[in-house]
Amino acid sequence: LAFDAAGQRIWEQSISESGLIPITACESALLVPTGLGKLIVLDPESGERLRELEIGDTLGFGVESDGELVVAANGARKLQLWELRSGRRIWSQDIEALPSAAPTLHEGQVFIPIQGKGVTAYRSESGEECFRMAVQATIEARPAGNSTHLLIAGDRGRIRAYPASAWEQR
Repeated sequence: LAFDAAGQRIWEQSISESGLIPITACESALLVPTGLGKLIVLDPESGERLRELEIGDTLGFGVESDGELVVAANGARKLQLWELRSGRRIWSQDIEALPSAAPTLHEGQVFIPIQGKGVTAYRSESGEECFRMAVQATIEARPAGNSTHLLIAGDRGRIRAYPASAWEQR
């Protein structure tokens, strides 16, 4: 269901697929992962289904979008980058273990936290791995970043900030 600022229902979309995972919103779309390896892309104004992306396997941690690209990691240890408007898959990359949280897009890179390993980054344009960083904590949320730091939320409520020099386009 979508509501306006006054609380009035704008539209409703029925999604019968089981195992819905949190919706990701960006300016141009609502991204609804299913437990069945699909990502349903909805128009945020009308609720119309724009397309379905076949991600494969389960999407246990959700997806991320910057409004142009969509990144998702599935239960088959595949990291994928998609073009949002066309639905074209740009690349797919095997990852070494299951993710511990959703991937994120930042500064031309895709960051994915890997269970028991740390964070691995891939170049958005090619899918080429550009670095790995061991983190001595369980990563419990998708990484976030700004122009100066990469932020990682770990276990025991700790947030770690790593300077851009640690991860910039290596």
